[in-house]
Amino acid sequence: MRTAAWRAMWGALPHNPLYDGHYKHLTTRACNPPKANQARLAVAAALLRQLFVMVTRRVAWDPAIGSGARDLAEKQPGLRSMPGCSPFAGSCSGTATRSRAPTCGRRTRT
Repeated sequence: MRTAAWRAMWGALPHNPLYDGHYKHLTTRACNPPKANQARLAVAAALLRQLFVMVTRRVAWDPAIGSGARDLAEKQPGLRSMPGCSPFAGSCSGTATRSRAPTCGRRTRT
C-alpha cells in the first residue's frame, strides 16, 4: 500500500495543485523544513488519509475538504468533526490545545 501511494504521489505532485502546494509549503517553510523525500512521503501519507476517508465514508474527493478550507461535516451533516482541524496543519487549533509561540521544533524549558 505504501509503495502504491509513493508511486501515485509522483504522478499527482505535478498535476494536482493541492498536493503541489502542500509539497512546496513543506519544503519552503522556515521552521524545520524536511528534505525533499521526507516532504514527498508526507504528501503520500496525506494521499492515503484522503483515500481512506473517501472509501470509508463514501464521499467524492473534494479539494476544498482536502486542503482544510471546508470541513467534511458540511458535506455529510451527520458527522461530528473537531473544530480547527486541518489535514495539513499538523495539529488542531481548537480549544483543547494551548497556544504558544512556535519554537521551530526545539523544546524550551518553562
